[in-house]
Amino acid sequence: KSPMYIAFLGLTKARDLLPQPLSFKLPAKHIAE
Repeated sequence: KSPMYIAFLGLTKARDLLPQPLSFKLPAKHIAE
């Protein structure tokens, strides 16, 4: 797997752990759905 893919997974995991107001500032496909 590419480093970019690993980083994307890391960001996704971190976003899920953030408070909601902060999470909306990051790309969030599942929030938009």
